Amino acid sequence: MLNIGDLVKASYTEECYEIAFGCSKITQERNPGIVMDFNSIKYFVLWRNGELKAYSEGQLEVISESR
Repeated sequence: MLNIGDLVKASYTEECYEIAFGCSKITQERNPGIVMDFNSIKYFVLWRNGELKAYSEGQLEVISESR
């Protein structure tokens, strides 16, 4: 389970999906990100490039857990 403040990156599946549809640079520009908020369905991630996007838990991989 992800928590607010966790450092995350796109999961392997998400990276493959973006490569398949020609968006591979987007993943590189976004990683890493910080979980800013969540609800029962989505996690809201603030990416390195300043984007704030919503993802399901399966689309993210934890790099470092918050304290």
